[in-house]
Parts: sequence; C-alpha cells; structure tokens
Amino acid sequence: MKKFGSLLVFSVMLLAYGRVVLTVEWDPSSVKEFQGTILYVERNLAVFKTADGAQFELHLGPAPYLKKHGIVLLPGSKVSVKGMVLNVRDKYHLFAQRIKYGVKALNIRDKDGKPLWKLNLRRKVSD
Repeated sequence: MKKFGSLLVFSVMLLAYGRVVLTVEWDPSSVKEFQGTILYVERNLAVFKTADGAQFELHLGPAPYLKKHGIVLLPGSKVSVKGMVLNVRDKYHLFAQRIKYGVKALNIRDKDGKPLWKLNLRRKVSD
C-alpha cells in the first residue's frame, strides 16, 4: 500500500469478477454508517444487509485481528458499521472503518482509511 498526499490507495481483489484487482482511493466523503445483519462471513469478507434492505460486501480486517479485539461475527449477528461505500459493477462494497457488535466497538481503519491492523504489526516489529 502506498499513501499519496492525504489519500490512501489500496487494492481490492474481487473474486466474484474473476480475480479483478482494483486500485481504490480512500474517500472520506463516501463514509457512511449503517445498521444491519451479517448474512455470511468468510475470513475478512462478509455479506451485510442493512435494516432498509441494502446489501453490501463488507470488507473487514483479518479475522485474527477482529477476534483479538472480541469481534467474532456469525451469520445473524446484528452490527453497526461505519465505512466507505464503493459501487463496482452495480455491486456495493463497504470498507469498514469502525464496527460495533453488541457492547464492543472496534476501529478497523483510521480517518484516512489506513488499516489499523497493519499499524499494530509495524509497531510490534519495530519494538
């Protein structure tokens, strides 16, 4: 990942489209908050349906990072997610910045979209 100015640029692998790699800039104006239900979870990706029926592919952090902070999502989990929305070929993606599950809340990315799990890894290596 590279940072250009104040925008974070990252790549997303969309398996649903035959391993297409997109380069995405973090856009703070596209950050929104939703409440809804987890329909499906696999590693760091979930299918999330909002209370009003909108459906997103929810991009989380690595499962071990979430679990370490007490966030274990299962189908049927009711959550609140704040993140950047991106429409790719009429499929909506939500890149989680913060997730609330029950009484637990976890920041996944900072305000510039930089993944906090990577920042934690860098700190451990340099300690």
